Amino acid sequence: YGRYGQSFRIPRVDEIYDQFGGPGFTSRFVPLEAQESHDVEAGVEYRTDTLRARASAYSMRLTNEIFFFVPTGQNINLPPTLRKGIELDASWRVMPGLSLFGNVAFRSAKFREGMIGTVNVTGNTIPLVPNTVFTLGAAWNITAQTLLSVVANYVGSQYYDNDVANNFGRKMPAYTVVNLKLSQGWERWTFTAAVNNLFDEFYYSYAVRSLFVNN
Repeated sequence: YGRYGQSFRIPRVDEIYDQFGGPGFTSRFVPLEAQESHDVEAGVEYRTDTLRARASAYSMRLTNEIFFFVPTGQNINLPPTLRKGIELDASWRVMPGLSLFGNVAFRSAKFREGMIGTVNVTGNTIPLVPNTVFTLGAAWNITAQTLLSVVANYVGSQYYDNDVANNFGRKMPAYTVVNLKLSQGWERWTFTAAVNNLFDEFYYSYAVRSLFVNN
């Protein structure tokens, strides 16, 4: 299959309203241009009674991408950007009641050209975009009303927010989290018990490069 599309997004009110951005920390509106995108995607999908597999590649050329810029505490329009990647996913019914599934995405998000403040960001990686993300899981219908599932999520390394120059010297580390869930149906009710982060992994999913100190 293949797809080509164009889209735009008008800034929301909360994206152009700055509570304390004016003189004397008064409120003000910060006008933004509409975000525009030209998208291309191509892929192939295969299905049988017990197996489904899909592979796809995409490219998104964005102009005026709306982005929260930490140093000013405001949303800004980014210089032209390019987001592209490859995605693979599959599911397999091993036997009645037991299924395995997984997906993996390899991503690239870069500035095509331009400046942010005094920084030339041409070719730099956009912060907070992990280079690899994947999910592996299993779902077991123990009975018609009882479902046990386990899912492992991996998130690759990524640049810290506010590191548009890509020169901080380190990235947010990759991490893996495993979640377990048991669901039980009873008449018109469903009861669920879940354990998130089963192995007590220490990780963080968001961080900002300091404006004042190198940490």
